[in-house]
Amino acid sequence: MYRAGRHVDPEFEDDELLYNRCQALHVAEQRLLPTGIKFPDWSVNRSKYSEPDDVLIPTYLDWGIVEFQVDSVPKKLESLGNVVFEFKVEHDPVDDNYSHSEVRTYKEGIHHKNVEVNKTVKKQFRQMLSDRTRLIRSPKS
Repeated sequence: MYRAGRHVDPEFEDDELLYNRCQALHVAEQRLLPTGIKFPDWSVNRSKYSEPDDVLIPTYLDWGIVEFQVDSVPKKLESLGNVVFEFKVEHDPVDDNYSHSEVRTYKEGIHHKNVEVNKTVKKQFRQMLSDRTRLIRSPKS
C-alpha cells in the first residue's frame, strides 16, 4: 500500500474498479447517493493497487464501500453557457497510499483545486456517477 518510491501510473483500463468509502447517510438502494460525491476533486483508490477495504484504513472502519468502473465517470459535460467541464481519473499517490487517485474536474481544459463548477453540471455529474456505483460493503449504523 505504501508508495515506496514508485512513480505515478497514468494508465487506467476502462473496466478498472475504483473504491470510495461512504457513510450511511449517503447510501440508498445499494448505491452511493449524489450527495456523497465530492467536488471538484474526489478521492478514490484504484483496484490495480489496492483492495476495497483499504479505503477504510486507518480511521473509517465503520464506513461502507462503493465501487465503480473508470468508464463510469462521465467524460464531458457542458453548461448552458457553453462552458465545457471534463472529468478525468488521475493517479495521485501519497506516501502511505500508492493506490490513491482522484476524479478531477477540468474547466475549459484547466484543473485547479478551487474550480467553480456550474450547479447544473454538478448535479448532472453526481447523478450520472451515482447511478453507476455499487455498494459492496454496507456502513455500520
